[in-house]
Amino acid sequence: MTVHANNGFTTGGLNFWRTNPVGAVPWFAHNPTGATITEGTRVVGAGKLSLHPGAAGQLAQLRFAVPVAGDYRVTGGFFGQDNGPGTSTDVHVLRNGVAVFSGAVAGFGSGSNVPFSLTLTLPVGGNIDFAVGYGPGLSNANDSTGLNATVVAIPTINSSTITNYTGYIIPSDATDADPSTNRHRIRTEAGIYFPVAGNYRVDWALLDSTDAVVATDTTTVPAGATGVLTLNGSVVPATATPLAPDSLYRIKTTVVDVPSGAPLASTTEIGGRSYIH
Repeated sequence: MTVHANNGFTTGGLNFWRTNPVGAVPWFAHNPTGATITEGTRVVGAGKLSLHPGAAGQLAQLRFAVPVAGDYRVTGGFFGQDNGPGTSTDVHVLRNGVAVFSGAVAGFGSGSNVPFSLTLTLPVGGNIDFAVGYGPGLSNANDSTGLNATVVAIPTINSSTITNYTGYIIPSDATDADPSTNRHRIRTEAGIYFPVAGNYRVDWALLDSTDAVVATDTTTVPAGATGVLTLNGSVVPATATPLAPDSLYRIKTTVVDVPSGAPLASTTEIGGRSYIH
């Protein structure tokens, strides 16, 4: 999530965004430093965001504007940042103004965390809002609420296949009489659409006829790449799992978000190919 230039108000080391006069709420703030900032009972960790609702129940909102139509993985959590009485707020994730997640924060720190994990389909120009209200107590006192949020565009796997078996790993396999010992290099290919640039990798898994994994490979997606990419892998079975003659093999392709390690999209080849020595 990119934090853009603030609205010109900074206090206590925090950068603030708000439309009301100085000292008024609702607002959200960002700690741009590498150290925790404490103001009274409000504690904002290094690099963290803080949202505080208005006295009349106005929501403090942080918005992600959708750059490209598609599916988005939205994960994170809200947590209390008041270490005195403790935070008491209602929290929400909204898609184009409609709540798709709601919860309540009560307390302080990691023990008060309210997690969310959503997959949302949005048009270009759509919005994902993270919102904080003043909770069941109908008071915004001591209601600073932290937010961790990650929004990742989900790639689309258009095709995935084994392109060929080529190159004996052990040269003598080409002429020996025991096909059960043979090991080939398996070439794979996938056409994948990346709607926005991100930090992705592609994991390949070669499956046998029982869907057991017999070999794997990983391909790093070029940084900054968007649109449809044709990516290739090179899967080499281990000595203990050589290709069995006349057995069906197929490839499973998974796109992974590298920072979180979370799989975003996956497909398994239909049919597959058999190996004949």
